[in-house]
Amino acid sequence: MGKRGVVGFIVLVALVVAGCGSSSSSSSTSSTSSASATTASSGFDPKPFEEIEAKGAPPAAFPQLPAAPPVAKGKFVVNITCSLAAEGCAEADRGAHAAADALGWKLLTIDTAGDPAKILSAFEQAKNLHADGIMLNSLDPSQVKEPVADARKRGVPVVCMGCGILKSNVDPPKDSLNHEVISPGVLQGQIEGAGLVLGTDGKARILVLSAPEFASIRDREQGAREVFAKCPDCEVAKTIKLTVADLATSLPAKIKAALQADPKINAIWVGFDAGAMVANTAIEQLGKGDEVQVWSNDGLQQNLGVIKAGGPQKGSVTQPLRWKGWAVMDNLNRIFNGEQPVEDDQIPAVLITKDNVDEWSDGKTGSLDYEAAYRKLWGIG
Repeated sequence: MGKRGVVGFIVLVALVVAGCGSSSSSSSTSSTSSASATTASSGFDPKPFEEIEAKGAPPAAFPQLPAAPPVAKGKFVVNITCSLAAEGCAEADRGAHAAADALGWKLLTIDTAGDPAKILSAFEQAKNLHADGIMLNSLDPSQVKEPVADARKRGVPVVCMGCGILKSNVDPPKDSLNHEVISPGVLQGQIEGAGLVLGTDGKARILVLSAPEFASIRDREQGAREVFAKCPDCEVAKTIKLTVADLATSLPAKIKAALQADPKINAIWVGFDAGAMVANTAIEQLGKGDEVQVWSNDGLQQNLGVIKAGGPQKGSVTQPLRWKGWAVMDNLNRIFNGEQPVEDDQIPAVLITKDNVDEWSDGKTGSLDYEAAYRKLWGIG
């Protein structure tokens, strides 16, 4: 596992995504696992799991958001981001810059590269540059509490995606974020879990890769385990707890050892795509590419490539990160105009499988043109 994968995991510290949200509806493109059609004869009832998985279907239309005020003129925003070497951080930053350009604002990105000292320095830089607003992208809540409180005291609004600070946007504390683009972690985990159950015909013997130190990934794991518990012939055979450092050090060997010790394991669940890439590689190196499935979360391009190629990974749940960048700018504009941010940005959680991977790769969001929708909302379309 290379540096890119390690940093990609750091992106997910708060990416509920986390970092890094909302619900979903329906689309003509089905993401239901093809295996589910063959399960009736085995005594496995796929219907309850298909209903859960369907919550990850792409929405048919852009969500209805409250009317937006006129575009505030000449604003300067600083984006304090997780490492741009990580795909997730870079994707959100691209979305934020595109939205700022559409609004006619100046956006400066400060790359903290996962260094806590650089996070504090970035806040000081934003203060010295007299930023009108601050965007945070997937930063550890414990590292930003005091500087966020200081910004709010000075009247500078702060909006985050993927921090896991606010569980609700109703009456947030006055010393915390003005708004967070919230990710529905439990729902994402449920969708992932249902895909895994269906993909194994309801006979999953599962290796769970757990990252309990991160709230967003804990939520996803909770959701997945709730689904596994509803499957009579599914079993979590082993759980491996991991930390950031384990991705490039001990995790590959631990995954291989688990699969060799229990050849009946036929699925790996993990709450983030950086961890899934470690699993994908380990499975391929053991020659088990046709025996063990991987189900994950985030929709990162490297993982989608594995899905498209028919590799071990069969699904990944995503909330489009560029879309989230636009949502951050929408809420800052509302705050600049003296209005309340939206309570729910309604960014969909979409299950990406081989059936719809082409429509949700490289920044595409199916048939939805969210950029045009935001432009129309802002009256600049």
